[in-house]
Amino acid sequence: MRRMLLLLFVVLLTAAARAEGAAVTEYPPTDFARALYGALGEEGILSEEVRRDCIERGRAPEGTDFSRYRVIDMFMIAISEGEEPDADVFVSIPVEPEIMLTSKLFGVVCALDGGLNWTTVSSVLNRDGNINVFFTAAQADLVRGAEASVFFLMCDPMLDTSPLYREIGFGTTSLDVYYKSPARDFSLFGSGDRAKRMTAKRYFAAWDALAEGHGDAVTRTELGLSSDGKTTCVSYTLMPASGAANGPKLIVVSGQHGYEKVAPFGLYYFARDLLEHWQDDPALGYIHENVTLVLLPCMNPYGFDNYVRVNANGVDLNRNYDVDFATGTGETSGPAAFSEPETRMVRDVIEANADALCVIDFHNYGNYNIAPDSMKCCNWHSHTFVVRSDPFGAVMYEASKRQIEEVTESLIEDYGQPETAAPFGTITINANPDACMLRNWAIENGMMAMTFEALGGFPDDAAPVASYRAQKANAELIGNWIRNVLKAYARWE
Repeated sequence: MRRMLLLLFVVLLTAAARAEGAAVTEYPPTDFARALYGALGEEGILSEEVRRDCIERGRAPEGTDFSRYRVIDMFMIAISEGEEPDADVFVSIPVEPEIMLTSKLFGVVCALDGGLNWTTVSSVLNRDGNINVFFTAAQADLVRGAEASVFFLMCDPMLDTSPLYREIGFGTTSLDVYYKSPARDFSLFGSGDRAKRMTAKRYFAAWDALAEGHGDAVTRTELGLSSDGKTTCVSYTLMPASGAANGPKLIVVSGQHGYEKVAPFGLYYFARDLLEHWQDDPALGYIHENVTLVLLPCMNPYGFDNYVRVNANGVDLNRNYDVDFATGTGETSGPAAFSEPETRMVRDVIEANADALCVIDFHNYGNYNIAPDSMKCCNWHSHTFVVRSDPFGAVMYEASKRQIEEVTESLIEDYGQPETAAPFGTITINANPDACMLRNWAIENGMMAMTFEALGGFPDDAAPVASYRAQKANAELIGNWIRNVLKAYARWE
């Protein structure tokens, strides 16, 4: 909630024909507001009295399933006296872009005046991206006479109207705490030149050893030979300890660009934490018990071995998917869509797991370190327009915003990076719109997907490539991205 983070009051200028001179002031939630929400939650706010008021005032029809609504914004509200004391009041309030025009909205106001007085308020998203809020004269008087008034913006985003929607049982979650790896050793794959020389076969051998040590928790699947004919690509499915069949499932693909080794290294260390340290972290504990992770950790063994971007046929694998495919564009996209064995393997795994919540295409930004003029390289969330046009996609956008806030804080506090005006990370929408990428192909085929670029290293690293702390940081980045995706969707269960 953006407004909950504001340090300064936001004064909204408003003048309605029926409330000339009346001013509506919006400002961040007080301790009272936070305590009220913490004590009641959505179920308490949407009491029988509030539900009845909502229906009687025409905010929602009879038979509305109010359990679908969540608080998506919360702030304090004040209304000054206008020139017409008994007039209705209208105000337009800016909101975040991820609220879809198809969403169902209404406001709930709690006015503290010797007791808690509740009323529902008309709230409609307009095409300028603002919320139009209408107070009757009686409601405006209630707010004016109160010691404090809290505005809860309730939303049903209508996720089930999206072709990307998945019905998932999340159960009781524990995803609020930022995951920090409790492990101490991140030297398995080396750093610097040793990391560059690490082969795909040795990398897969580390995964095999990890899987063998955890019996039924991991399913190892050989996908086929890579384009060089030398290395077998393997997927590892981490099964939920609870055995839940309808829990969330995510697919993570990594290593499509061979020289991006720090992302695959980080993915391994996250999986190791999930299998060996799940009792030490609440988010790991939840994922371990409830979530299926289908991991394809190294999908370009030739590029991995030779420290290059392309596969043995000189093809950029993330330009070889069957969506807007074209040759002769200057990209090394290959002679035809899915001409490469590696992309066919990825396709087959995704099609075999069509019930997955989403696909994460996990990269690190080339082999670059964090730089002041390139903050996106450490935490870049690359989405398509689906996050602006689809309610299911909009939830992913909210998760990206939260991830950037949390990662920025962690890289400063835990990794000694300097505070800067810009956050450590960025969100782009429709970068490479016509590229035949995994992200675009998956969405075209009905599954939510995005490209996640983690960091290549820190500017003060002693090792120029794949420092140990960069590998640790990437374990935390992918782990927390999975956590934030799950958290964002679980609230709408």
